[in-house]
Amino acid sequence: PVVAAGPDTQCGLLAIGARETGDLGILAGSTAPIQMVVGKPVLDPGQRTWTGAHILPDRWVVESGTTDAGGALMWLAEILFGDATDALRRFDRLAAKASPGSLGSLAMLGPRQADSTNLGPRWGGFLLTTPLTASRIDRSHLIRAAMENVAFAIKANIEQIEKVVGAASTSISVAGGLTASRSFCRILTDVLGSGLRVAPSEATALGAAICAASGVGLHADLESACKHMGGSSRLLQPDPVPSLEYEGLYERWRAMSNHMDL
Repeated sequence: PVVAAGPDTQCGLLAIGARETGDLGILAGSTAPIQMVVGKPVLDPGQRTWTGAHILPDRWVVESGTTDAGGALMWLAEILFGDATDALRRFDRLAAKASPGSLGSLAMLGPRQADSTNLGPRWGGFLLTTPLTASRIDRSHLIRAAMENVAFAIKANIEQIEKVVGAASTSISVAGGLTASRSFCRILTDVLGSGLRVAPSEATALGAAICAASGVGLHADLESACKHMGGSSRLLQPDPVPSLEYEGLYERWRAMSNHMDL
């Protein structure tokens, strides 16, 4: 049997439990598409976001993505280590050594707020405090800055979706390969400043399996398949002190990100 499932991100939403209006799902892999479930089609007058159908009936999604995410981190791994083998484990250990703000380092390596009217390349790189001889910046700070770059871009896209929809998200879940990094999950939670449900990394494959199970009759319908097959998740809460610090750091990143668009 061949079962028509759905787009990869929407399949991921099924697996992580983003199925009701207000639920927001992040699929943090090579890129990081972000979708919020809505009860009717909502179009962005500024044409920055995408609107599409959810897999479940009578539900829609508004999407805004970071373009690069894990892809930018893998590029950095190849630069720092010579290859990207076991990069997340090494990144995890080193990023945990650096404090929020990465000793003033700021990464602009690709992850950004989506704008479908401006999809071309732009300037980016690292901004570092100088003189370098006095800054004591090492690999741990560059790695953490790159992870913060991804987290900041995710927050910017969530804010954009909520502005387009005209309502705040009621829950936020994340899955994808980057969730294998505890440091990244912690940074993202603190940057968002709200509870974050971390689901199994292979959510898209699980969502496709849910569709297949429903399609061949193993479950009565998609809702039933989701209930019996949906992945478990763990809830992370922000640490108040780093979360407060990240508010200012995020605004600094936003200001520089806007400058890079000029």
